[in-house]
Amino acid sequence: RLASFCGIFTQLALIISSGTVRESFPLVANALFIGAVLYQSWIQAKLERSLRTHEDKRPDFGDHFEVALRAMFWGSLATGLYVCVLFGAVKATAMAVAIYKLPTLWASIALVFGGFAGVIGGLMATFAVTPFILRKILQSKDQSSASILHNIVTRIYARAAVPAPRVCLLTHERLQPQIPFLVGLKALKGPFTPTLFVSEKLTQRIPYSELEALLAVDAAHTALKHMRRRFTLSFGLILACTFAASFLGILAQFVFQNPIAKLIAAPFAAIFAFVVAGRLLSQQWRFQELEADTHCVLAMGIDQESLVGAIRSLHEESVENPIPPLVARRIKALEYYLEHHKALHSAPADQPL
Repeated sequence: RLASFCGIFTQLALIISSGTVRESFPLVANALFIGAVLYQSWIQAKLERSLRTHEDKRPDFGDHFEVALRAMFWGSLATGLYVCVLFGAVKATAMAVAIYKLPTLWASIALVFGGFAGVIGGLMATFAVTPFILRKILQSKDQSSASILHNIVTRIYARAAVPAPRVCLLTHERLQPQIPFLVGLKALKGPFTPTLFVSEKLTQRIPYSELEALLAVDAAHTALKHMRRRFTLSFGLILACTFAASFLGILAQFVFQNPIAKLIAAPFAAIFAFVVAGRLLSQQWRFQELEADTHCVLAMGIDQESLVGAIRSLHEESVENPIPPLVARRIKALEYYLEHHKALHSAPADQPL
């Protein structure tokens, strides 16, 4: 990720600083740029192959290529849907402004609100179609009501007092995520019904008590309306980053005299804003994980040892492979919170806290 970020940042700097060269020699400059992108991709592919352990089986190229093509096709459709909704909202607002012949100030305000509506509509449309698109991209099997996994999910979501989602088992050898994940909007039905994806390897590797604990965490996220909070924060951060980058880009035109500084001010501001947004989303994710973990134990009756064991099993903890520090802090925070919750509720009523 760091290599990709540095590559993109370098390419952006090259594009901005090579404007004169590209105007004078467009064919050569663009050929060099495309060649640099392909060369970076080749280097990254070699690094990924070298980082792969010797015990890993090399994936079949044809199968891998087919999955990549499906991901590109359906991912492009999802991106196109977002862009169409966004530009459709802005275009509809512009047409309404032209029809009603609004003054300049009110026209600007209307276009801003049209952009807001487009961002919200685009995000909601993307969230809505994600279950359908992932079922197309990933090799999965729908679990019928007679399957053991479906019965476990139904029982766990009943404890959380939320509707049970559609359940799909991921069977592709190379697409086996460590944790179950739920996607979709709760109000939708049919092909866009919220779907819980569970890897087949996970169901074979850990006992049912730990599998129930992991599924309970997803149910707790639904019961605590974490997806709605993530959507709200994501929307707010997108708007904040857009306004911050735009404001600093306009401000740079008045502050800096150097034309190159004026050009690179907005991209630098955008990168910084999105780094800050990523940090805030990461903090929200950690808080929601702790909240869901404690909700599983205190409200849904999940055994604490099973939940901690499931978290450790996900990372295949051993002497040679210790769990990551972030996961260790998650377990420690859960144990600390539950210990103090138990001490608080077991203390006599007349004992000062």
